[in-house]
Amino acid sequence: MINILAVVKTGVFIDNIAPFLQTNGIEINKTCHYTPGALELYKNLRPDIVIMDSDAKNDVYSIPDATRIRMLTDQNPSVKIIVMSNLYDPGTASRMHNLNIQGYFYRSINNVTEEMVHCIKTVFRGETCFAEENQLRSSEWRDAG
Repeated sequence: MINILAVVKTGVFIDNIAPFLQTNGIEINKTCHYTPGALELYKNLRPDIVIMDSDAKNDVYSIPDATRIRMLTDQNPSVKIIVMSNLYDPGTASRMHNLNIQGYFYRSINNVTEEMVHCIKTVFRGETCFAEENQLRSSEWRDAG
């Protein structure tokens, strides 16, 4: 089972897809809505992957993406992070890639549940997986093409 810590604005999306993820060997161990709380949970749980919402262009989080990611990587430089957003945004994808995270996808992608499972399993294997418009590209596909 791949263990996940979700750091999200609301748990609605994660709660709705958790049963599907579980049938694919992925367990959402905890959902956290508060960044400092996420750090404590990360220290205690040591999940395989952290999935977090992007703050994108609004101020839902008081701590911006780069700082939140640095806070986690300070705890564990090899932490695997996947960032998700509601809509495809090449700027967010680029910003996340520059922060050396392992994955990015967006909830409005075609077949989001299957794509999310693919992205989680790709990142779990130590590869990267970044969304492009209407599809995900894992490192194995980028290297081949």
